[in-house]
Amino acid sequence: MYKNLGFLASHKGTDMQAIISACKSGILHATPKVIISNNSHSGALIKAKREGIPFYNLSSDTHPIPEELDLAILNALVLNKVDLVILAGYYFEKEL
Repeated sequence: MYKNLGFLASHKGTDMQAIISACKSGILHATPKVIISNNSHSGALIKAKREGIPFYNLSSDTHPIPEELDLAILNALVLNKVDLVILAGYYFEKEL
């Protein structure tokens, strides 16, 4: 069964790239569909662009209201028909 993958990544995207490479080589029967990062300078976004995978920078900077950020992330995943979300070095700090 093939899966459509969505990635949430905050940093270099090294683990994400390994999964993308496994998909491209046929080792993993899945398709990377979207990459979402909360860090506009992340290596993950650079890799997404290089791989031709849709990407979004969604963070508290782009969506200051937490519920709106959650909805924006959900919308990006739904829009890209993601079956499985992978947290690939995703760092999220929630204020108490």
